[in-house]
Amino acid sequence: MINQIKIRNNKKYKKSANYQMYINKIAKIIKKLIRGQKQLLHIDQFLDINKEKLNENIESLQNKEEIRLMSYEILILKQYLLMQRHNQLLITIANILDEIIKETDTLEIEQDSISYFHASKAPSITLFNYLQRIAKYTHCSEECFVIALIYLDKLQEKHPYLVLNSKCIHRFLLTSMVIAIKFQDDDYYKNEYYAKVGGVSVKEIFVLEQTFLELMDYELFIDEHHYLIYEKKLLEYGEIEMP
Repeated sequence: MINQIKIRNNKKYKKSANYQMYINKIAKIIKKLIRGQKQLLHIDQFLDINKEKLNENIESLQNKEEIRLMSYEILILKQYLLMQRHNQLLITIANILDEIIKETDTLEIEQDSISYFHASKAPSITLFNYLQRIAKYTHCSEECFVIALIYLDKLQEKHPYLVLNSKCIHRFLLTSMVIAIKFQDDDYYKNEYYAKVGGVSVKEIFVLEQTFLELMDYELFIDEHHYLIYEKKLLEYGEIEMP
């Protein structure tokens, strides 16, 4: 990924000391990120502050082309860091759920505990890849993934007999995501579309959604304080899991 962030390196763009110094600063930040030092939460603030400083000394830049390139590098870096943060969130959620199903798959499930969410066998797609697929095709906000995980926690609090294992976790995850998107985001697709994304039939997605809502007693609101605590725990978990 680092190789894809190409910095213009010819003589024309080396003339500005401020520009070169800024690019060097960016390179150092990226290296720290690769080593696992989390600066994602502060990167926007860093970029805004440094952009203001550069604007104050705009006379020292050689020409408009140099300014345009600097703005382009800022955009590329922001996109890269946002993608890294987003991927890390999906990895963290997938790791948490993977740990859960490793434990639950060893348990014997009573016939009464088998629900409409259970498949005859576990899907071959990994939870991380499944989350990536949902993220790619639903275009939902990042908050939806956190809210969906909170929903799954609340579901188990309300119904301790429900065991999330490898045969049902994908359907529970898909349904909690669809409900979170509809509750959180202004724009969302029809259930027919989400059925294709999740690999279930249209009839199934409607039944899954209705069943999930009934199990939740239609209590979907998450207060800000609860959300922020949960998000913080996810970030801390992600930091521990970073190699």
